[in-house]
Amino acid sequence: MVDWKSSAELLKDADAFSKIIHLLLGVYIWEWINTVNFEYAIITGKQRFRWPLIFYFYGRYAMFGGLIGFVIALDETTTRMNCNVLYTFLQFLGNTALGTASINLSIRTIAIYSQKLHVVVPLSVIILGHWIIILWSVTNVSAIWVDGSGCAITSSNPKLFVAMYVYSMGFDFIIMCLMAYKLGFVKRNQHRSQIVQLMFVDGLGYFLTAFLVNLVAVVFSVLNLNSIMSIIADAPASTLATIVSCRVVRRLYQFQQKGADIYSHNTSSALRSGRQNNVSAHRSANEVLVQMNTFVRSDASYEPPAQPKADEDTNTSTEDIKHRL
Repeated sequence: MVDWKSSAELLKDADAFSKIIHLLLGVYIWEWINTVNFEYAIITGKQRFRWPLIFYFYGRYAMFGGLIGFVIALDETTTRMNCNVLYTFLQFLGNTALGTASINLSIRTIAIYSQKLHVVVPLSVIILGHWIIILWSVTNVSAIWVDGSGCAITSSNPKLFVAMYVYSMGFDFIIMCLMAYKLGFVKRNQHRSQIVQLMFVDGLGYFLTAFLVNLVAVVFSVLNLNSIMSIIADAPASTLATIVSCRVVRRLYQFQQKGADIYSHNTSSALRSGRQNNVSAHRSANEVLVQMNTFVRSDASYEPPAQPKADEDTNTSTEDIKHRL
């Protein structure tokens, strides 16, 4: 039976934690090098800047700075520093990056629903609650300076981390359900545009990835084996969720920039399920069109049947979504 509280086990866990952080930083640097052309396109004006990208940039570089800070805190063993303040700041960067990952997905959901108040208001309240827990949890880890070893984690409150990750999982689930419900109205005859498929598949991919990594973090926090093991999965969860979230944002913006055919081959608007498209038939010059109108006269006046009203929520065009994102 492993004694998770023993000094020898804590040293082993600290070494494993350090290796995980170094690995995550390497993966993140590799991801950044392969995708920095997106930032270059924004800076040079080749890609149009839109306000939702504020959350993209913050989450991407907050996570980057947090990983670099963790590596410095783990590797520096000679210069004394205030480890408690440093870890609080690093927790702030990592946790808020996780928060912006969920915001990136919620923004496109709001755009799909044409910024309707009955969607915007509840999501805004959920986001507010999410960030209250995030900011509350930044002081959850305590650390001290140990001569010859550097910063060492002394305590953590796993309950706050459980609350944060469970809330994130529930939030992402709600967003995914709203998106799936909305996009499910798209052309019941299965004619879907490329952008609809992209948004749905990417959203589902983000949700599954974030759900799994957050679930692992929750399991370790609930087990609470020791102060290190209870948070050992937090950095991987935040890092992977941020990477996937940023990829989802980039794919959508780059798709719009390409100017690809965003409509399916026989529908003019992929998200207008409540409207029927007018079909124009091309007839040759020598074709004769005979049209017969039959009128029936009756004493009672005839009133044509009222046309059903299209649901405004399902009348969001692809161009509307592109302009809102």
